[in-house]
Amino acid sequence: MTLSSSWFWPDVSDRKNALAAIDESFWVTMLLAALAAVSAFIDFARDWQADDRLRGFAGTAFLVGVGLGIRQKSRIAAVAGFALYVVARLAQWVASGHSGSIIFLALASLARWHGVRGTFAFHHFASIAAGTPSIEGSFCSLRQPTQETRQKSEPK
Repeated sequence: MTLSSSWFWPDVSDRKNALAAIDESFWVTMLLAALAAVSAFIDFARDWQADDRLRGFAGTAFLVGVGLGIRQKSRIAAVAGFALYVVARLAQWVASGHSGSIIFLALASLARWHGVRGTFAFHHFASIAAGTPSIEGSFCSLRQPTQETRQKSEPK
């Protein structure tokens, strides 16, 4: 599978790839939140009237919350984030008459869709069995033996 095909439609049939799709969606959501925050700050800085301009900050906070929900592998957050992003962008397109960047809309929507696929795939996998060593635990056998361990292993 090439890099472009793996990005446009990643295989989420195993845990590692599902987690990669979730991480991708998280970082795209954080990028969108950062862009929304910059836009809201610029809009607010032009005129210091606290009227409808504060909605931009509320939208930014919502995006950060959705991103953190995706990071926690929440299917609800992933679906809500994807659906609200697409609906908001389409409503903006209808209201303003121009679409903005179609490429950016398509790529951001696709990355958010990968988060939906990744969260559903992640919850489809069986949970990791109890007693399975962590990465740290699996390397414990490789560490240097202590003085006590050396004394036990030496013949008397």
